Amino acid sequence: MDDVDTTDEALPAAGAGAGSPPRADIDRLVGALLDASDRAEPISPIWAAWAERSASAELSLVAAAWRLSETTGAPLASAVDRAVRGLLDARARRGKVAVAVAGPRATVTVLTLLPLTGPLFGLACGIDPVGLYLGSPIATGCAALGLALVWLGRVWCTRMVRRAVRP
Repeated sequence: MDDVDTTDEALPAAGAGAGSPPRADIDRLVGALLDASDRAEPISPIWAAWAERSASAELSLVAAAWRLSETTGAPLASAVDRAVRGLLDARARRGKVAVAVAGPRATVTVLTLLPLTGPLFGLACGIDPVGLYLGSPIATGCAALGLALVWLGRVWCTRMVRRAVRP
């Protein structure tokens, strides 16, 4: 049981649970599972290591079910089926959240870019933005304050969207 390959080559990169794991990570996991099964070794430690490294509750359930099946011979299908349903539900929830926050994220982008188009509009109307904004210390200070407020607004709105999305 101690000879099972749970080295870093068989595991996903840290933080891979945030999205779909890269194809190479899946290939390494499948390769480690096949190697262990070819050697007639338990594969639950590989599942457990993958689940721990990717911080996936569903894969932890698969690892626990697999360990139970290896230890007692209990049927594995229903536990794995529940884990798959959990994964599909989580994927659907992430998709719904992405759709729900698409509008606020677009609004943040528009509200960031809109004030920055002012100098371009002034240039199109024949006003020299460089002379206007750098012509006096007060104008320069106002331009700097405006840029700082645009940046602050973007950071603030981005944080609000992140908090709304956070599980």
